[in-house]
Amino acid sequence: MLHKIVICIITALLLSVYFQNCKCTNILLVVEDNGCGIKASDLSRVFEKGFTGSNRNKANATGMGLYLSKKLCDRLGLKLDIASTEKEYTRLTITFPKGTVHNFSE
Repeated sequence: MLHKIVICIITALLLSVYFQNCKCTNILLVVEDNGCGIKASDLSRVFEKGFTGSNRNKANATGMGLYLSKKLCDRLGLKLDIASTEKEYTRLTITFPKGTVHNFSE
């Protein structure tokens, strides 16, 4: 079951936030865009402190956002995954386990 929460269109950029409640043991929160994507060679480093990637054109990037997101998910017992194709999309998925620390009602 897929539930769209927010779809925001800003110029040509599409940002989708949705959750997927499958009849299994997890709930997935997905944040996806159709921006510049991430180079395959950079993908394994995106959760490193200070890493901003080789295709960044913003001088004010700190490389802290995904690093802190990963740290927080690790502390909360959540799983954070990333998938991306350069010049197409980036998708972050946070996996919330049902029936453990978190209480979700359907």
